Amino acid sequence: AYADRLLEGLEEIDWSDSIKEQQRNWIGRSVGASVRFDVEGHAGMQIEVFTTRVDTIYGVTFMVLAPEHDLVNTITKDAQRTDIESYTKWAAARSEVDRMAETKKVTGAFTGAYAINPFNNERVPIWIADYVLAGYGTGAVMAVPSGDQRDWNFATQFNLPIVAILEDAQKDLDTAADPTKEGRYIHSGMIDGMTYTEAVPTLIQWLEANQLGKGKTQYKLRNAVFSRQRYWGEPVPAYWKDGVPYLIEEKDLPLLLPAVDKYLPTETGEPPLARAEGWNYKGYDYELSTMPGWAGSSWYFYRYMDPHNDQAFCSREAAN
Repeated sequence: AYADRLLEGLEEIDWSDSIKEQQRNWIGRSVGASVRFDVEGHAGMQIEVFTTRVDTIYGVTFMVLAPEHDLVNTITKDAQRTDIESYTKWAAARSEVDRMAETKKVTGAFTGAYAINPFNNERVPIWIADYVLAGYGTGAVMAVPSGDQRDWNFATQFNLPIVAILEDAQKDLDTAADPTKEGRYIHSGMIDGMTYTEAVPTLIQWLEANQLGKGKTQYKLRNAVFSRQRYWGEPVPAYWKDGVPYLIEEKDLPLLLPAVDKYLPTETGEPPLARAEGWNYKGYDYELSTMPGWAGSSWYFYRYMDPHNDQAFCSREAAN
């Protein structure tokens, strides 16, 4: 909900188009569907993928997992284990930036395992490759080489099938992928003859009816870590009671930093504020983390609106 508010707000502020586009990319809103593929030979095990092009599901000819994916070790066959372990070790030494920026060099390793496409029950070989990141989406990609250039490069490198799924389009698949949504679907089961706008709701409805996936929106945006395990910074005006944090009463603000013997974590690893003796709120422990530097810088400019107010940093009227 908050990410959508940020996106909508971009339309109303006087920023340059280039900055707005950077913000949109950072938020990274993707509308699509999640799809669950069974893993052959592993009863009850499924790999979930998120795709913005569920209409291409019949063009899936392989699957790619991030080398760090939780299931890699479990599904890898003995014959491929040495290759997989070697590749995983190599990928772990590379930064995410390097992995995402690399477009010319295609690398990967075959696990020996297969997933089952829920729409046509075809076996889909499962590979690992460093261009898939564990921290984005589900860490798994359903690869459609006819419609995605990176998948096409991978399929070409490792001699994997490339299946056309759009009539009168994708005619030059021997030279490049064609990500078009134009035309009617072929080789595509229940959506044969449909257009893109007809196919997507049909497929999502089937996924949800069969409990094999659902329509989904996801974001690249992640929560920022607010707390800091250091002495300097505003104390969080909260205390803990029965494992639940509560705000202290407004009349007890401001909460000031207590005296400590040294500005270091305790010997047991707690933040420096744990060194303060007798520092509690009505017998309950205060939150021991402090706020980050930007907690103050996020609001201090409001003070200029109401610099002489001794009751609040800024009145609501002045802020409005």
